[in-house]
Amino acid sequence: MRVKNPSALIDEFLGSTHIFAQVVENIVQENLVKQASDGTLTYSQFKLLKLVTMSDLISIGDVAAFLSISNAAASKAVDRLVRKRLIQRAEFAKDRRAVQLSPTEAGARIIGTYEELKARHLPKIFSAVQASKLKGVSQLLDGLSVRLVERAPERARTTCLQCGIFYRRSCLMRLQANRSCFYHDRRTRKSTTPRHEKTLTASGHR
Repeated sequence: MRVKNPSALIDEFLGSTHIFAQVVENIVQENLVKQASDGTLTYSQFKLLKLVTMSDLISIGDVAAFLSISNAAASKAVDRLVRKRLIQRAEFAKDRRAVQLSPTEAGARIIGTYEELKARHLPKIFSAVQASKLKGVSQLLDGLSVRLVERAPERARTTCLQCGIFYRRSCLMRLQANRSCFYHDRRTRKSTTPRHEKTLTASGHR
């Protein structure tokens, strides 16, 4: 079918995806986080807690790269969660500049509660849509995302999109766009680090 005004159709499509993304992040996610944390965490704080839980981040620089913020802002964000006793920070004995961040028991409980709430509530909403249609829309958005990233400036193409963190375990950009994945690289480096290099000095709370 030939479209008379493709620009208008594209604008309408992008408008719909923008609204959907805003609803997911600012309404669905915010509500789930509020319930899971009893109102003690903002969405940005929860996102950091989730990243630490999934990634075993080793430095403030890692946090900054994941969240696309400065090292100073990342350090402050980590400090807030340490004070809330939701993450623990430990230093490497051989390199005090590097740190190991990990969730405390309290932090892990919040993540677990969030996952339970998500598994309980979201299927009720999406059950109104046929599975085949959901799969088709998912594949369509994946394909368009890859095409957009492939045509983006180099700096934009190196930004972490966190696609293997929140809803998926795999990185779309690494698998389909042949792009370096910061999250995957972190996991690979962690698994190949010799045990003797992982000696830590605790500086947080459990």
